[in-house]
Amino acid sequence: MAEFVDAGLAGPLTLDALATVATLSPYHFARGFKATTGMAPHQFVTSRRIDRARALLLDTPSSVADIARAVGLSNVRHFRQLFRAQLGVLPGQLRRNRKIRPCKPQSRRAILSG
Repeated sequence: MAEFVDAGLAGPLTLDALATVATLSPYHFARGFKATTGMAPHQFVTSRRIDRARALLLDTPSSVADIARAVGLSNVRHFRQLFRAQLGVLPGQLRRNRKIRPCKPQSRRAILSG
């Protein structure tokens, strides 16, 4: 199921489509999915979208709006809200914080003598 979701992140992923892949009714699929994973299908899809967006933010120079569209979320404000709810930072903050270089660690001698 994860492969199907990952392959379709750019488009709509409905409960009906997921249930069809699993060859179950939407009702039985949703109940079984939640019992197995501990989350509703829409929560799983949203989580996969945000995970993909995080990777794109860190690995590509694409704009936040382009990344939101690439993961199937055309409303940037909604994308930012979901991103912050799941990761605790806004997309731009994640990208800015990634650019901060760690300082050189002190030598062991300097630490012991200081």
